[in-house]
Amino acid sequence: MNGAPTTSNKSSSHEIDFVAYHDLQAQVGLSAFQHLSESMRCNWLIGPHSRPSPRAVGAVMLDHSCFQRNVRKGSPGYRYLFHVPHDLADLSVYRGEDSLGAYDILFTPTALHSAVARNCYRDKTKIVETGWPKYDLMAIPDSHKELANTLQSLPYPVTVLYAPTEPKYYEWQDLFPTLLNYPGINVIVKNHICVNPGQPYPAGLEEDYACALRSADEMERAVTSMHSGRLVVAPRTLNICSLFPSVDLVISDSSSVLAEFLPFRNSVETGRHGRGISDCVPEISKIFPDIKYVPTQALLEILSRGRLHELVQPRPPRQPRDRYGLLRPAAGRRIADEIVRHLAA
Repeated sequence: MNGAPTTSNKSSSHEIDFVAYHDLQAQVGLSAFQHLSESMRCNWLIGPHSRPSPRAVGAVMLDHSCFQRNVRKGSPGYRYLFHVPHDLADLSVYRGEDSLGAYDILFTPTALHSAVARNCYRDKTKIVETGWPKYDLMAIPDSHKELANTLQSLPYPVTVLYAPTEPKYYEWQDLFPTLLNYPGINVIVKNHICVNPGQPYPAGLEEDYACALRSADEMERAVTSMHSGRLVVAPRTLNICSLFPSVDLVISDSSSVLAEFLPFRNSVETGRHGRGISDCVPEISKIFPDIKYVPTQALLEILSRGRLHELVQPRPPRQPRDRYGLLRPAAGRRIADEIVRHLAA
């Protein structure tokens, strides 16, 4: 994984693989990896259809099972399986992946996830609610000191983060002429990596992924070409939660970052799912009603009338609005401790 060792050096009778498709998925499991490495040897397996490490007795699964056919119980395979979801807004993972019924523990971030998991696997597996482990490592790493300095020197008191999950629809071409020129705000743009460098695109989705990455490149060039100190392109590999202390409003088409940002301030979902400006339907906001659904055209009208302030929560709030229980401290430590106890039983 980028910025982290692929294998810990701890000697133990147990060895655990952490399985993810790419580095952004792995960010969800990084704090658990670090804590579990204090007790046993842990390995990162990054990429589709990874093969179990020769001595690994268990795996922490962060990916979808369709991309990891070797993550299963038996020989070849593992004795123990643990699941940590990589997408906070994906509740369908519990309904759509029957293999989860064979897992020893399903780690869930909220009571909402726990309820869906129990409904699907009530008598088949243990469910442990932990909070969201991506919050454990929110500090901007030293490798991005320049970004940290830039965020500290932004000129305006209000900062908007635009973080699309489907750049292939080119929503940014509709929004940027108004959003990037909106007076008195800073704008951060953060794209998804889609895949790690050198990784193949998922079979059957090659053109979608290629289009998404072309659009992301064009989007970032549009921002940097303006040479403005109030406009920032964040590294795609960054844990997006690291930006939250500097942000007042998140705008996205349908990214799970909308849910991740809820304990801090307001999120706006445009629901964009096609090239047409009216191709919008709510998705994440149907799961988390605190997210505001504002279709692309309606958002443009708000921006053009100078009414962005209506979407921004006053800063700072007295306390985070953590109605979903996301901000539990040391979620990764809880995951690691539960795994240690399970292996020792």
